[in-house]
Amino acid sequence: MKRSLPWFVIACALGLASAFETRLAVFALLVLVIALAALTRLQHPRKSWLLGALCLSLLACSFGLYRFILREALPGIIEAHGRASGGRAVSFLRELSTAQDAMRRMASIDPDADHIGSAASLAELAGAPSRRLPKGLDTPPLALRYAPRTSTANGPVSEESGYYYLMCLPLAGGGLGGRGTEQVDDELAERRFVAYAWPVDAKQPSWTAYFIDEHENILESDNREQDRPRLVGREHPP
Repeated sequence: MKRSLPWFVIACALGLASAFETRLAVFALLVLVIALAALTRLQHPRKSWLLGALCLSLLACSFGLYRFILREALPGIIEAHGRASGGRAVSFLRELSTAQDAMRRMASIDPDADHIGSAASLAELAGAPSRRLPKGLDTPPLALRYAPRTSTANGPVSEESGYYYLMCLPLAGGGLGGRGTEQVDDELAERRFVAYAWPVDAKQPSWTAYFIDEHENILESDNREQDRPRLVGREHPP
């Protein structure tokens, strides 16, 4: 049994060290639990002293584990969640681009009858009737649940995975817009649209904003203005 004593000392030292080097905490906790379980079989006059030392080390290890979770684990989880949210935003922008390609092929909006359809608004992509598409679509290229249900100063937006999405089309008077009340230049819209994605609120794990055009060029912005996101929520759209 005397040969076992060095291992208990190592376990105690590891637990104490983990209070300072927090990356040791998880491993130290496992070692200390094994050491406490093994202590029940140890026959030694200083068994109670070893128990106290192990308990003290376990307390130090718990403190180290708390620091590890607070300083490294949680920020890592939040960062990973932010990357995942951004990945979903980019994926949905690509889905919008695919839906616009389908509208061109179907030529559902084709005022000049050249069999090349114009790009559609978010509502039109989801099958809703409009001035350009009076009867709507029975089989829209975008799922109905993505129809815009939130209003912003620059037009109605869809919400998905913590992001708002805005579709802008070429306007007859020049420029692009997404309000749905402007006159769309259907000829230019045969080959032009842009879409944006930005966070619903500042509590999102990622503030990154995204942009896509008809060539599926995707841009991203860190979207920071001092200590807050520049584009955020309904009040601050692109």
